[in-house]
Amino acid sequence: MGRANSEPPHSPTRPQGGAAPNQNNYPLIHNYIRMKLLISWSLALFMLFSAGQSWAQGIKFSEGQWADILAKAKKEKKMIFVDAYAVWCGPCKWMAKNSFPDEAVGELFNAKFINYKFDMEKGEGPEFAKTHKVRAYPTLLFFSAEGELVHKVMGAKDAEALLEDGQAAIDPKKQLYTLQKQYQSKKGLGKGEMKNYLDALMNGGDYAGAQEVAQKQLEEAEEVNWPQEENFSLIEELFADQSSPIYDKVLAKKADFVKALGEEKVNNYLKAGLEAGMRKIAQEQQEKPYLLYKERIKSILGEKEAAASISLLDLQYYFRTPQRDQYLHAYLNEHCENAQMLNSYAWSYFEQKEEEKLLSMAYSWAKKSVALAPGFANTDTEANLAFKLKRYGEAKKAAEKSIALGKENGDDVSETEALLKKIEEKMPKSANGINFTEGSWEEIKALALKENKMIFVDAYAVWCGPCKWLSKKIFTQPQVGQHFDANYISYKFDMEKGEGPAFAEKHGVQAYPTLLFFSADGELLHKTVGAPDAPQLIAESQKALDPNKQLFSLKKRYEKGDRQPEFLRNYIKALDAAYESNVEETRLYLGLIPEAEWKQSEHFEIMMLTEVGFEQKYFDYILAHKEEFVAENGEETVEEYMKGALMSQVHLVGEAQNGKGTKSQEYKQLVKNLNEGLSKDLAAYYTAMLNTIIHNGTKKEFKYLNIMLLEHSDSWQELNEVAWSYFQTEDSKKKLKAALKWINKSIELEENYYNVDTKANLLHKLGKKKEALATAEKAVELAKAQGMEAEETKALIEKIKG
Repeated sequence: MGRANSEPPHSPTRPQGGAAPNQNNYPLIHNYIRMKLLISWSLALFMLFSAGQSWAQGIKFSEGQWADILAKAKKEKKMIFVDAYAVWCGPCKWMAKNSFPDEAVGELFNAKFINYKFDMEKGEGPEFAKTHKVRAYPTLLFFSAEGELVHKVMGAKDAEALLEDGQAAIDPKKQLYTLQKQYQSKKGLGKGEMKNYLDALMNGGDYAGAQEVAQKQLEEAEEVNWPQEENFSLIEELFADQSSPIYDKVLAKKADFVKALGEEKVNNYLKAGLEAGMRKIAQEQQEKPYLLYKERIKSILGEKEAAASISLLDLQYYFRTPQRDQYLHAYLNEHCENAQMLNSYAWSYFEQKEEEKLLSMAYSWAKKSVALAPGFANTDTEANLAFKLKRYGEAKKAAEKSIALGKENGDDVSETEALLKKIEEKMPKSANGINFTEGSWEEIKALALKENKMIFVDAYAVWCGPCKWLSKKIFTQPQVGQHFDANYISYKFDMEKGEGPAFAEKHGVQAYPTLLFFSADGELLHKTVGAPDAPQLIAESQKALDPNKQLFSLKKRYEKGDRQPEFLRNYIKALDAAYESNVEETRLYLGLIPEAEWKQSEHFEIMMLTEVGFEQKYFDYILAHKEEFVAENGEETVEEYMKGALMSQVHLVGEAQNGKGTKSQEYKQLVKNLNEGLSKDLAAYYTAMLNTIIHNGTKKEFKYLNIMLLEHSDSWQELNEVAWSYFQTEDSKKKLKAALKWINKSIELEENYYNVDTKANLLHKLGKKKEALATAEKAVELAKAQGMEAEETKALIEKIKG
């Protein structure tokens, strides 16, 4: 499948840089020096491109034998440029298609050189390659008019780099072999010339020569000066191998290098050196050196870096064994951040594997690749793997994304379009999401009895934003559709029309969306309130299918006297999901659990569900034993508890002290708890909120509210809600201008339809019609982009214009 230049291939077909194949080459072995100096991994993609050649606006190549070219150069007094290539070499083809036709390249090379394409495997080619030591393709050679080799470059170059190489070839101060002669002379090279020489050696692929020159430079600089940037850059470029004595010297003086260059830079060098040494360990296949190398990695790198390097070592060691799949998955899934590599292996497995487990692994690599850097190729890989795994909904989504990206980049998307057609032919209705049935409630029950299925009801209201989000984003997902179509007759029920109001009253629907699960004969078994994401919705459905977790089955057990802790936990969580009171049940449950066991995750989870767990008795105990709770549940979870508990106390104390000021002992104790239990910024926000509640309804209310919102709030929703409230209730220009500041801060935090609409209304109320109109029109555009209705904002626009 063809791919644009910027896209990675599905799998490389030839060695990097066109070098001769190496039977011991492991795909994941990173010899960073050679990768940097020869050709990067990304150039492997060029191997898939055709060798279409057109030089009408680029380099004009002469034809004939080598002797003819020499004669022509001598006659025209021009240097000679030779593209030493092989017909199978992908990077050679890429240069022919992308670099040689460049107009600027053509201008330089046609003016300064006789240009010649020379196949190294035909006719005079093999002898020429031997004479001039051409060992990898492409190799770019530059000769004087007399036929003397003066400059050499290895690897595929884009147009910009090729221009630089051409300019270097005509400059005696940068020509590789001219510099080499000067270096070997008694006079030697100056500092600037030495840098040019090293660059030319590396660009020409003479790594051993570059190392020899660099080592001499380092010896002259003395070890104490190696941490200097100019010296360390040589070490990074040429001695990133843990077997090098220079590597050991850097390791021994690591603290000095870190002080001068920073820990990240030094650690990256040490890591690269360790990974360069892995190939030998993998080739030897000796357990003792392998285990010792692991310990060496641990002794040099930090925990996270060591884990990644050891995973790479494991992969290389087991690469040609039956355990390869296991170690490849561990490395790619947990440590690899190279989107191209992930895609390459994913496509390879798509082509070669049939086992579902292996294809699922490859699918996870493709998805990770897309998450890192979405492109035409990796989204296409994702689509193909999902199709092969019969995940048609996911395949359709990935294929559509791939086609869109491909068209954007000018790629040939015909094969992906053909795949999409196959996907759509295979897709059951559920692959497009939940298949909702139409009809009356009685007809739905009759159908459920006939098909022996439970009933799922989406109890919604037409104005409800979360209901619309569920319908658009969650109910349409393939995995949701497949699950619900297999288990339920699904029904959308408007609670404010027709049978809706009576239905809502009968089944206790008080908020939207409410999701109801019935038996086939219409008995309500389970209920949850709110807009869950897809995994949460499926998990809630699984509870509805399980008699031990259905809300109303649990209610019956509770009413019959069941008080087992495990049962109570499930019941409390089911009540919470249904937005029903669970205070009595929570007090009962916590009373059964000894204090010393409260820190256990299953009990702490219950504490966090209701205000019961925030009561002083529990809060004081958790604050006193905070480290134990953190060790058991994690710092983030305990922080969430603290926030909830202290917010509850802020409201209780604030309302109790309303109008009484801030001098009470209760106030001072709560502020102390806030500073002990929360981060500095959060404690300041909670304190500001406490002050606002205490002064609510007083002359100082506005002052403290303004401080809380402008100095401490980082919630766009909070700022928007308060600003909207002021728009609705206030006429004071001073307060409306303050509300405008709040809404501007809300928009700075996150611009969306809601807060831009609020701003438009505030501006209109303040008499700023021109600004109000522009802002309202922007709000409508945002609503359209977010798939939302904006009728009220459109009405505001008409009002402003009228």
